[in-house]
Amino acid sequence: MDTGSTSRTAVRRTLGPAIGPTVSAAVGTSVGAAIGSAVVDTGSTSRTAVRGTLSTPVGAAVVDTRSAVRTAVRRTFVLVRVVLGVGHRSSCGRAVQQGFRYAEARSP
Repeated sequence: MDTGSTSRTAVRRTLGPAIGPTVSAAVGTSVGAAIGSAVVDTGSTSRTAVRGTLSTPVGAAVVDTRSAVRTAVRRTFVLVRVVLGVGHRSSCGRAVQQGFRYAEARSP
């Protein structure tokens, strides 16, 4: 038992410190720095490309679409209010409103 534990300890002492930190430090420094800079460079390049090519047309299209949708919604609300005679001067709206009043008055 003593011989086995002694040989294991000796192997750990000789191989562990010599191989472990040297290899990990070398790999960490060279590969890590290369990968890190490549990732950062790629990210900034793609961001710049996206900003340069897509931001202006897409932004304008989104704004135009929203204003068109808002206009359509406003027109729809105005038409509904005209038909119902709510807050709008219209003979059609008044006729509908009077029709509703007549129906309510004649209901049993």
